Amino acid sequence: MHRGAFYRFKYDVSSLLNYDKSNTLEVTVSKMSSDASVNNAERLADYWVFGGIFRPVFLEAMPKAYIDYVGIDAKADGKFAMQIWTKNISASATVVTTITDANKKFVGTIKVPVDKNAENIIVNTAIANIKTWTSESPNLYTASVVLQDVTGKKLYELNEKFGFRTIEIKYGQGVYVNGTQVKFKGVNRHCWWPETARSLSKQQELQDALLLKEMNMNAVRCSHYPPDKYFLQLCDSNVLNELAGWQKFYSAKAGEPLVKELVLRDLNHPSIIFWDN
Repeated sequence: MHRGAFYRFKYDVSSLLNYDKSNTLEVTVSKMSSDASVNNAERLADYWVFGGIFRPVFLEAMPKAYIDYVGIDAKADGKFAMQIWTKNISASATVVTTITDANKKFVGTIKVPVDKNAENIIVNTAIANIKTWTSESPNLYTASVVLQDVTGKKLYELNEKFGFRTIEIKYGQGVYVNGTQVKFKGVNRHCWWPETARSLSKQQELQDALLLKEMNMNAVRCSHYPPDKYFLQLCDSNVLNELAGWQKFYSAKAGEPLVKELVLRDLNHPSIIFWDN
């Protein structure tokens, strides 16, 4: 059972599958939570609550050994660090990371060994002559992360977009992006539409993003819950990605796993300046 309707969560159902015949997937959705703090934080707050499933649902098939996720820290000076979390590495392997710019031009590569049973590894490099990310010039790069066996055979590939930028909070002065002070001019944005409630199409997500830009805004607060991932892919503004809750708060038991889910899904979006609650 998962608590919290706005978050991406997953379960390994491999042991339950019938591989030689059809399967049925059944999901039961409760309008109210079995945890009172979730109801207070989400469902009894002063924003509209609709029932049902309103975020994408999909099945994911993975090889036995794969890359679960990566966390990228790319600074405005070109320094690149990445933590790679792997699953089920039963033999020595190699991870090859190739970095390309928006025009698919090669800008760098890193090759690191992965020990048997390793859960995560760190890679570091520096890229010269990079174009930094700002809300005015949202330059993006792609990290292609490939897991290979000892013979060089590709086992798994993950591609993640990111931007080189440095965020600083200077006491008494404000927020600085790449050494330049930034004043946020934005709005709180809810994920709902009169005709479709909380289920938004890609076109509706795009309309919201374009409306923000048309109003000359450079920031958006995801009130009061994380948005659909597609909205963040559209954003080149400064984003405050938010844990659900308004006036009331989650218990630690209910809230801690949701903080993890919030961050792991979106941690590589350069537009996210703050995580807030």
